[in-house]
Amino acid sequence: MEHILLECDKSNASKIIWDATQDLWLKRETSWSDIKFGIILGCNLAIFRDNKGRKKEGKHRLFSILVLESAHLIWKIRCERAIKLGNNSKLYHSNKEIYNRWLKAINNRLKLDRLLTDSTRFGKKATKIDKVLKTWSGILLNEENLPDNWIRQSGVLVGMTSYRPPGRNR
Repeated sequence: MEHILLECDKSNASKIIWDATQDLWLKRETSWSDIKFGIILGCNLAIFRDNKGRKKEGKHRLFSILVLESAHLIWKIRCERAIKLGNNSKLYHSNKEIYNRWLKAINNRLKLDRLLTDSTRFGKKATKIDKVLKTWSGILLNEENLPDNWIRQSGVLVGMTSYRPPGRNR
């Protein structure tokens, strides 16, 4: 498992995904430690504190989401490569496809978080709006143009754009 998530040379998936994860994290935070297998396994146990010793809930939650979503996508791509594509190197996922799938996974998680704040639908089990705002603020696309509470705003995306193939009107 460690080899697949961090070391496999047959595919660029792990390098591309972990680099994209680091780039997104560094949009809001100042440092990123190298990903190791233990960090992936224990990402939900990470505790981030401010200068006064208080827990930074949003930072912890974002770290967990990024690490888990990234590791899951690396595993999915590896399974597709090994099972669906039969380890045929001519059919491997392109770097653009890997990056775009990662970006879609993170944006889907952002969308899910926004939907889970609906207290009409979920009642007391709804995720607190403040928790979602603390988690995602600082890494959104065109965030300066969004209202302070962007939860119900349509079109909110993570602050990275997808790679587009060359072609007409692109």
